[in-house]
Amino acid sequence: MHIPTTLTTDGLLTARNKYLALQALHAAKIRIPESVLVASRNRSEDLMEYLPPPIVLKLLSGTQGIGVMRVRDVKEAGPIIDTLSELDQMICLQKYMPNPGEDIRVFIVGDQVVAAMKRRAAAHEWRSNIHIGGQGVEYRLTPEERENSIKAAQAVGVEVAGVDLISVEDKPYVIEVNASPGFRGLLSATGINAAERIVEYAVIKAKH
Repeated sequence: MHIPTTLTTDGLLTARNKYLALQALHAAKIRIPESVLVASRNRSEDLMEYLPPPIVLKLLSGTQGIGVMRVRDVKEAGPIIDTLSELDQMICLQKYMPNPGEDIRVFIVGDQVVAAMKRRAAAHEWRSNIHIGGQGVEYRLTPEERENSIKAAQAVGVEVAGVDLISVEDKPYVIEVNASPGFRGLLSATGINAAERIVEYAVIKAKH
C-alpha cells in the first residue's frame, strides 16, 4: 500500500520464527550457538548425537522467555520433545552456552545502537528476561558486540530490534533477534527512552 513502516512482512515472519532467524544469522556469518530443528523423534538418544546435553529447547515462537527450557540429561529431553511433537510444535535444540545467568540486550533502531544493558537472572532462575524477574544494568558494548548486533538486526530484516547476546570466552554469540522488544528495565538501567527514539525514527521514515 506504499505506507512507510519500520517493519516489513519478511522481517516480521523471519524474526517471529526462531529457526528462520538463526538461518538468516548463519548466512550472514554471525556467530550463533550450534542449533538443530526437530519435528519429532524416534529415540532421544539419536537426538543427543547432534547436541549432547546440556542443551536448550525452544519453541519456534515465543517471547519473554516463555517456551525456553534447559535440559541437562538425555532422559529429560525425550518426554519434552514427545509432548511438544504431539501438540504439533517444532522445536529448536541449541547448545547451552555456559554463563552465570546473564545476557546482554542491545536495542537497535535503524542502523544505530540506542542502548544496551546486561540482564541478570533472578535467584533460582537461569533465564535473564526482565519479565520473569531479571534485573538490568547499563552495559558498555565492545566494538565487536556493537557491530554484530547491528548486523544481526539487518540480517533478520528488522529496523527496530532487541538483539540478545551471550559472551563466552570473550566471543559474543547472538541468541535471538526480537522484532517487538520490550522496554521494561531499559529506561531504569540506562536512562534512555527507547520509545522516543522509535518515534523519531518513524517520523523521519514517514517524511521520506
